[in-house]
Amino acid sequence: MKKFLSLVIAIALLSTSCASIVCGTKKKFTINSTPEKAKVSITDKVGNYVYQGETPATIKLKRGAGFFEGQRYTLKFEMEGYESQTLTIESKVNGMYCLGNIIFGGLIGWLIVDPLTGAMWTMNPKDISVIMDKTDKTNTDEKQVTILLLSQVPMELRDKMIELN
Repeated sequence: MKKFLSLVIAIALLSTSCASIVCGTKKKFTINSTPEKAKVSITDKVGNYVYQGETPATIKLKRGAGFFEGQRYTLKFEMEGYESQTLTIESKVNGMYCLGNIIFGGLIGWLIVDPLTGAMWTMNPKDISVIMDKTDKTNTDEKQVTILLLSQVPMELRDKMIELN
């Protein structure tokens, strides 16, 4: 019985990996925009939509895109009357994957579990915030009409006015 228990403990220790345990396979993001209620769409590295909604939002995105392959996301912000904006989030190797598996996870964590689950990757920043710029809809070729009361017209310009019947 002691040998069996020792074997189960050894298998459990050898089949774990540090990044998978500590960091998980998904990364949580908070997404904001100024002004709020901007439409945000997120696509993965192959162009599949993984999220569509409005700001503010809190979402979780997968860290990996396959065995030893990090994920990349493109975020597009759109709002009527504002310029659209696009941001990219890239994966990079997680420090817990490197250091943690040397100390705790061993070769199984380093070569199989963390690369397979995507936990070997991290993505920054965790808080995403964009400021939307207003669209400039003025056209210099268009003529503008301004209506004023006679009392608002400066005295020196009144003699240049014409009366319309």
